Amino acid sequence: MSYIFFFLIIISILAFFVSLILAVIKPKLLMKKFSEKYKTRKYAFALTGLFFISTIGLIFAFNATLTPEEKAAIQQQREARQAAEAKTQAEKIAAEEQKQAEEKALEQKKAEEEQKRAEEEQKKAEAEKLQKTYDDQKEYEEWVPKELERRAQDAAGENFLSISVNKNLGKDPGAYIILIQTKASDGFSNNQARKGTWRMDTKIFSALYSSEISISSIKIVNSATLVDKYGNKSDEAVMMATVSQTLAQKIAWENFNSDNLPIVAEDYWIHPAMLR
Repeated sequence: MSYIFFFLIIISILAFFVSLILAVIKPKLLMKKFSEKYKTRKYAFALTGLFFISTIGLIFAFNATLTPEEKAAIQQQREARQAAEAKTQAEKIAAEEQKQAEEKALEQKKAEEEQKRAEEEQKKAEAEKLQKTYDDQKEYEEWVPKELERRAQDAAGENFLSISVNKNLGKDPGAYIILIQTKASDGFSNNQARKGTWRMDTKIFSALYSSEISISSIKIVNSATLVDKYGNKSDEAVMMATVSQTLAQKIAWENFNSDNLPIVAEDYWIHPAMLR
């Protein structure tokens, strides 16, 4: 009996939806079995309402004919369907959460890899910078003695003998301490030799201190060939002059009179033989 009611309910539901559609678009087609008076949308909707009411009535009648076991079975099926739907929904939610978690983990991994890559690039850049600084410093330190020697040779000419360039590790680290050896100037007299040597030394001091190289002090040792009372010749230092950076900054080299070098120079010394 319940199956008959179920079939009738299905037929009634289909009739309701078909009549509803026809009542909206073609009410006359729905009411063609009736007289012309009833072939209006009003009566078409009324007929649709009857199908709806009959469907409700059949549903209630179907429910009344069900035995407790059938109702329990239907309820069980409904609960099983709801449980299945809930399970499906839960699985979808769990899958979505799993997907989001995997995407988040992937993004985090990418972010960590990107950060690691950035740190490696930064370390590489810093290492390259340090290497460049080292290379530049090394190149500079190789260039300094050559440049100072070139300037000293240009200033002393043929009288230039040697130059020693050392870093000052004391109060002024990074600056250079320079020792230059030259031959004293020749002259018909010791006075001419002295003045010529002072002019040469002044040119050397000016040339080196006018460079952009940081110089702590420059010492020039002038040598000459001396003859003792027994007629023996020997090359000896005959004049020495030291000019520090502090002193060099006070001197206007373009206007400086080289005859004043013995007066202003630090640690100036002259061999007694040059005073005769």
